[in-house]
Amino acid sequence: MNRSGWLAGIFFAGVLAAGIFGPGACASGTDREEAPVDVARRVADKVIRETSFQFRYRPQRFGDGIQLIDVGFNRAATARGVVRSALDTSAMLGISHSVPAQIWINDVPVYDGQGQTSTFREFAYDMYEFPVLRNVRIKRGENTLRVSAGTADTSARVALAFLDSEGRIAQGMEFVNGVPDFPNARWTYAAEFRPDRTEWKQPRIRVVRDDVIPGDASFKAHSYFEWHYANGQMAYAILALGDITRLQDYTTWVEKYCATTLSTLEEFRLQYEVQGERTGFNYRLFRRAMLDDAAAPTLPFLALTRRGVLTGARPLIDTMAAWVASGQMRLADGTFCRPEPEAGTVWADDLFMAVMFLLRYEELTGEGKYLDDAAAQVVGIFERLYDRSTGLSAHGWFERGNRRSSAFWGRANGWMAWGISELLLRLPPEHPRRSRILEIFRLQMSGILKYQGENGLWHQLLDRPETYEETSCTAMFVLALARGVRAGWLGPEYAAPAARGWRGICSRVMPDGTVTGICQGTSIGPDLEFYAKRSTPPHDPRGLGAVITAGIEMQRLDR
Repeated sequence: MNRSGWLAGIFFAGVLAAGIFGPGACASGTDREEAPVDVARRVADKVIRETSFQFRYRPQRFGDGIQLIDVGFNRAATARGVVRSALDTSAMLGISHSVPAQIWINDVPVYDGQGQTSTFREFAYDMYEFPVLRNVRIKRGENTLRVSAGTADTSARVALAFLDSEGRIAQGMEFVNGVPDFPNARWTYAAEFRPDRTEWKQPRIRVVRDDVIPGDASFKAHSYFEWHYANGQMAYAILALGDITRLQDYTTWVEKYCATTLSTLEEFRLQYEVQGERTGFNYRLFRRAMLDDAAAPTLPFLALTRRGVLTGARPLIDTMAAWVASGQMRLADGTFCRPEPEAGTVWADDLFMAVMFLLRYEELTGEGKYLDDAAAQVVGIFERLYDRSTGLSAHGWFERGNRRSSAFWGRANGWMAWGISELLLRLPPEHPRRSRILEIFRLQMSGILKYQGENGLWHQLLDRPETYEETSCTAMFVLALARGVRAGWLGPEYAAPAARGWRGICSRVMPDGTVTGICQGTSIGPDLEFYAKRSTPPHDPRGLGAVITAGIEMQRLDR
């Protein structure tokens, strides 16, 4: 152990002796003090209890935005729908089709397409790109859309959407039930169209398979075994928990988590690509519109593949690596960016998403370029987001106007702290960027300290103590602080803030393992009020991986 680590151990022992943790501080339901790793186990055990790894069948449903007109499946030549508009307006109609198609709006022809087009794609959250765009007139009130398509191919499909200039679903227009006799149908179908008498029939219904969330689960927004960035980092943390405890149950759960995705991969690809189930189970795996979809969800697959205990995952991993390398948008200097909320936006979140994936992929392949890319991302993202006057980082940076977003959101800063600490663990001393990245880490850790609350927790908006205390950012700061002290990147004086933060986290862990106070998924908001009003669903996986990892790091610091 180096001298800094030795001093940290003495300091941390003093922290414990001084009673900073104290009896019952971890909400164990008893008068005894819990070890940090035991708190992490309660959190992970609840995840395992509330993961079904089961599926059910349900009717396929379509919403009011993207319209998938399943002509071939309905054995029809023509389909009819109704869109209601609040105004007389011009609108951009996005179109894709797998067979020749014609479209009329209020009996006026607006499109005659031969052959087939590529499919539409979601290129960012709720932003869509269609191969064909047509400017059309829409009247106030109800408008009839009629689509005619060849039906020789039973998979014949036409997709439509009204879009704004940025590719989002246009506001003020909605598809409604097309025919009063069929109240559940967005589109009705006919074998042939006759202006005077057409027999419209309601659509046939496809059946799709979906994941099962136990009825008594605390978190119901999505299952814990779906392909999702929050689940990916949570599963990765549970795997690390298995390593430190040497308990096979945690490793077995992660192995089942990965095996379930691999064994059902082609089934759900079919649902997404052929049946058009664009928001069904594991749809993000096939959407791949951002690092959230491609990078963090792959972490447990990378870890188990490198260990040699997961077979068949390498093609999936390589597909995600190719997308990260060339699919994700970048600025001119190579820094990752997104098209939302405007083109050329750098997100703090992406430092974690990118770095964690690139590090693990470099370990798997031995190709140093991925480590270099990870280091470049840290520098490129931090230098755009860091605010010297506060010592904090903004949630986003906009290329247009070279300006930062308004909020110093807690978890945004937490993602950065976690990601940078992971890179420092891997980056060799001789790497040309190591000294700068170590400087960045120390700047960030010193910057956050003055914003820690009396209860040890940091706030949703770090510089706004009137906003609520938030668990996930606290966990990310605690794990980074504890890791920094243990590795000698930080002085032993940083152990006390880590211990206070851990005690704050423990106050958010209920006796059954439920973690409270985790902010819901959050985009870059337009103002501070947007962040202040975000909800905190119980046991949200967006913070569980950090809480588990914080427990592991505090346990290691205590050794």
